[in-house]
Amino acid sequence: MSTTFKIGDTIRVKGSKSGESRKIVEEADGVFQAEDAAGDRIGIHSSVLDQWELVEAGEGQSATAAPPPETTGETPMRPPLIIHVPKSAVDHFWEEPPTGSEEFWAFKEKPDVDVGQRIEFRIAGDVVAEATVGRVEEPGESKCDGTGRFKNHWKVYWPPESFKDLRPGAAPKKEEPAGSPYAGVTFDQLKKHHAAIRAKERIVSKAHLDWEMAKDHAAFLKKEHERHGTELCRMISEFDTPAPLFDSIAASVSADVTVSQTLGQTDPAASDDAWKSLPLSSLKLSEKIVALLTENGVTTFGQLEDLRASRWENPKIKGLGEKKQQEIEDAVVGYWTEHPQEKPAAEAAEQAQPAADASEEVQPPTEPAPIADHPGVPVVGNHGLRWAVRLAVHPRIDSTWALTWECKLADVSNETPLEGSYPDEHAATAAGIAAITAWVDEKLPSLDAKGTKAAQAVKAELAKVGQLTGQEVAA
Repeated sequence: MSTTFKIGDTIRVKGSKSGESRKIVEEADGVFQAEDAAGDRIGIHSSVLDQWELVEAGEGQSATAAPPPETTGETPMRPPLIIHVPKSAVDHFWEEPPTGSEEFWAFKEKPDVDVGQRIEFRIAGDVVAEATVGRVEEPGESKCDGTGRFKNHWKVYWPPESFKDLRPGAAPKKEEPAGSPYAGVTFDQLKKHHAAIRAKERIVSKAHLDWEMAKDHAAFLKKEHERHGTELCRMISEFDTPAPLFDSIAASVSADVTVSQTLGQTDPAASDDAWKSLPLSSLKLSEKIVALLTENGVTTFGQLEDLRASRWENPKIKGLGEKKQQEIEDAVVGYWTEHPQEKPAAEAAEQAQPAADASEEVQPPTEPAPIADHPGVPVVGNHGLRWAVRLAVHPRIDSTWALTWECKLADVSNETPLEGSYPDEHAATAAGIAAITAWVDEKLPSLDAKGTKAAQAVKAELAKVGQLTGQEVAA
């Protein structure tokens, strides 16, 4: 049975006692445009007019509901998807969803609905809200974030901006300002993002410090290169005449070098970096950690130290948490504790010399020369979870060297300003290592377990520097 309406009639959905009524204002090709009190329009296809009833007749041309001509090739407007909200869900239904999220309605069977189709929500038979279908999701793809339910249901989603409250007197929905930097971002996401920012700031800060130290050291080496080059040119210009008397001496020295090499005497500096090529099996690490490091390209002691220096960021290894990092720290400390560098021959010979004659005249101490206009040479600068150590040497204007250092063990720390006047850079380095070691040994008896581990880490770092500089560090 066809339903007849005309332009100007006021209609509403059948069975809706207090639902919002709409006025027919236009008809074209079997589609009626119905307008509500706010001026919003919806299209009603003539094939579904029997779902509407007359509220108030208007004056205008009569229009009988009939299917549109099939020859137009246009897709007829589908009736709205009607969702009856049960009493148990009424309170939850009106809660505002989180910013930037979608809402859905779950169905046990596949709903006959299309994207863009209107959704009509009813409570106790009255139309209370409407929305537009945004997408349809198959079962098994997701579940409700709040309850964990409906994973095995079909879900019809609608974007929050399409939802309209049609209850009488309902306030218009507040829109979030466009361009807000936190639109659609949860508090947990903000916390994770800020934590990542803080971690990256620490890495950038350390990288900047390393860069500054390397830049200062490079500037010092450039000046040293220029100074030695100038001295070399002067030496060559002073002795630029032939000296046949020394030819035989030069040949003898060359022969001595050849004999020394034949007997297997090698340059001690050649083995300074030998520890870098040691396999991970040289450390007391668990098989799981060794396997994890190897899978990520870390197979030698040197590569492991590069990883530690990058604060475990290069490469970033999944599964290498704080507990495993601490095990690696302990293994490295243990290695340097068990393998201190032997004293160099020059130092042993110096200790073997007899004490100076007491009758020799002792020169009164003099004030050390001022520090030269130079940033200094960093010798060691590293830190771990509960420790830090830094040592740098600085040239004075009289070609002697001073040192400065600082060290932290858990909650105990010490910082020493520029002091000393040593004949060269190596002597200042040796004195600095000895001073830090003595301070650590002095504090050891009063340290707790964490402080003791920190002390071992500092000694291990000094032992590594000692191997490179020829200084001994006691375990």
